[in-house]
Amino acid sequence: MRSYFDAMICYFEFSGRTGRAQFWIYQLVALLIISSVFFIELKLTGSFSRVSSLGSLYTIVALFHAIPSISITVRRLHDIGKSGWWYFLNFIPFGAFVILYWNCCAGDEWDNDYGDPHIFVARPQRLSIAAQRLDAAKGTMDSAPTRRQPPTEGRFI
Repeated sequence: MRSYFDAMICYFEFSGRTGRAQFWIYQLVALLIISSVFFIELKLTGSFSRVSSLGSLYTIVALFHAIPSISITVRRLHDIGKSGWWYFLNFIPFGAFVILYWNCCAGDEWDNDYGDPHIFVARPQRLSIAAQRLDAAKGTMDSAPTRRQPPTEGRFI
């Protein structure tokens, strides 16, 4: 459930990375919420035709989850080393299957162009990292947070 709230905190955050677990937990919780609202509204109104009206609660909840779904997918693409512009594959035939496959792939283990895989992009943690760096600059901490680097030996390319 924390993954869902973390994604909602990063509503318009398109930079950084999101791991597979956080991505799929968010998608599952959002699907459950949207489906629950749909079926509750269906039970209250009694027909599908009344549920599909533009002012329905279902439509509002679905639209509320649209932007976080896009942003978490873009961050998931960043995790596998792809640009967020690849998200537009969803708008061509069978492109959504490519995005689905990439969302199932493991992310880069080391730093890539989009950041460190072990630092989450949510604002509260960013503030804590900034506070750690400020404390390090003042001399109250031993050192600033370090980033993992990929091994250099034994690699072909």
